[in-house]
Amino acid sequence: MLALRMEIRMPARDGFESRESIRSGLRILLVEDHPLNQRATLLSLARMGCVADAVDNGQEAIDAIAAGAYDVVLMDMKMPVLDGLQATQRIREQLAVSVQPYIIAMTAQVSDGDRERCIRMGVDDFLGKPFFPDDLKAALERSLRSGRLAERPRPG
Repeated sequence: MLALRMEIRMPARDGFESRESIRSGLRILLVEDHPLNQRATLLSLARMGCVADAVDNGQEAIDAIAAGAYDVVLMDMKMPVLDGLQATQRIREQLAVSVQPYIIAMTAQVSDGDRERCIRMGVDDFLGKPFFPDDLKAALERSLRSGRLAERPRPG
């Protein structure tokens, strides 16, 4: 498994201001096969004060989640090796509910039917591509309000 850890320290800027709870330790995994989309998302996260690990496909996501706890997974839906829906299904089947991450689908397929299919397959939230940093911030804040993350065990 190849996981990229990208830590960029940047001051929050107008439009990227975020609640302290986002800046203070959400464990985020970005699953995105397109290098430009991966970099843009990581930069948006960095501007919010977040640090994320990144992998290139659904199988690498499953491996990364098995190796370390993540609060939130930003999951591209169309990828090689294992797509986002297949990876989400396996995560939901293989992990105990208490350690399952909050999964946010990221896809250019934004019809109501696509959204409903993602939710049916185990995705918690949906982010249409392309998205603005404020959309990403709102999705992360919804993950915090979901109540699922507060109950998760912390490593170490």
